Amino acid sequence: MAVENNVKGFVFGHNEWELKFNRSFNDNNVSVCLISNSNDNIIPIIPIYGNIAQKISIIKSYRFLNKDLRVKRTIGIYSGAVDNTIKELASINGIDLTKHVDIIGPEEKIIMVLKVYNSSLVIDNINSNRDGNIVKKNKRSRNNIVMSMLESLEEHGDMNITRIVYACNLNYQYCSGIIEDLIKKKFIEVSENSNSIIKYKITALGTNYLKKLRDINNNDL
Repeated sequence: MAVENNVKGFVFGHNEWELKFNRSFNDNNVSVCLISNSNDNIIPIIPIYGNIAQKISIIKSYRFLNKDLRVKRTIGIYSGAVDNTIKELASINGIDLTKHVDIIGPEEKIIMVLKVYNSSLVIDNINSNRDGNIVKKNKRSRNNIVMSMLESLEEHGDMNITRIVYACNLNYQYCSGIIEDLIKKKFIEVSENSNSIIKYKITALGTNYLKKLRDINNNDL
């Protein structure tokens, strides 16, 4: 499933997996999970935080996740330290412990990192090689970002948000906000396949808007 598990972090390819939010499995609400683009595999990702007692309580509360046939494994991202008791309990309940989950693009560039901050899972969007060399990014205007997103959709057709994030070198949350705005304006449309993978496609209105953005950009040169 994962490209690898290097003990401290799991690694997944962005072409094979899509992030999905707010799913329910056997009365357990999971804020983030990974869904395979090629089959029915689902991997819930849960935050494990606090002191030892709190971490034990969290692990016990998710012990029934893997009884759902859609769930092929569960990953628990923890902050701080874990002792042997927590490790054994996680193993018994089918939860793989890790410090972070990395989503990588072509040439093994890390494009997204899931980790725990305080009591929540957070998503960091970066553009780096896996040896940690960060690629510096120039600040862009919102119009340029929207143009880049629409151009990617025009070129590649249907794309999920993870691919858009990578193609346009964006922050995940910021990209989500722009996508919502473009949907409201009917510049892009949404589709969902049998595996609950959501993809986006540029509309005729979006194509016309893209032409206007290109004209504005060319006039600014």
